Amino acid sequence: MSLPAATLGVPYAANLIGNYGRPPYQFAIESGSLPPGLTLAPGIGFIEALISGIPTQAGSFPIVFKITDNIGASSSKSFTIQVQAQAVLTITTSILAPGSLNEPYSGQIDSTGGQLPFTYSLTGGSLPAGLSLSSSGILTGSPSVAGSFSFNVRVVDARGFSAQGLVRLEITGEGLRFSFPYLRGGKPGQYSQDVLGLQGGVRPCRFFVVGGSLP
Repeated sequence: MSLPAATLGVPYAANLIGNYGRPPYQFAIESGSLPPGLTLAPGIGFIEALISGIPTQAGSFPIVFKITDNIGASSSKSFTIQVQAQAVLTITTSILAPGSLNEPYSGQIDSTGGQLPFTYSLTGGSLPAGLSLSSSGILTGSPSVAGSFSFNVRVVDARGFSAQGLVRLEITGEGLRFSFPYLRGGKPGQYSQDVLGLQGGVRPCRFFVVGGSLP
């Protein structure tokens, strides 16, 4: 019979509960041994025992427990505790979904292994202007510059273990620019109009005269 599986380096707790006989019960290990890092102690009340601790070795550990009641009657039963090796903490996101210039963006950096919660931080490179990285690994904002960006991210789990990874992000789009080289002009004394054409950017746009003067 198996007890709940344990994970290497992660706190563990499981109860042994006695039935029948006359409590209080005494629990003992008749053969085998607990995984290193776990101990057997009386539980709450008179009918149970608690196995707890932080396992320090992975593997399969068969154990025979013996229970003895208040008048000396006893019974034995075999159990197995499986201690699983924990996956190495790793940042699994290497390329984020592309974003668009001046458009709202949100992207999640993910990790596996380790123990939740995870905390993220930027350790190298730079984010596109207008974006920021939260401690939960979410990149948000409105990028104000297009291009290809690479930056280093660090993740730390609940036990203090850390990992780093290189993340890439592509921001597509064109900056705001006029779509013509010159205006057509007009003739003195005659009504004239022309249209200022634009490419890129985000509408609506506003126009200003920053040098010279209109006729």
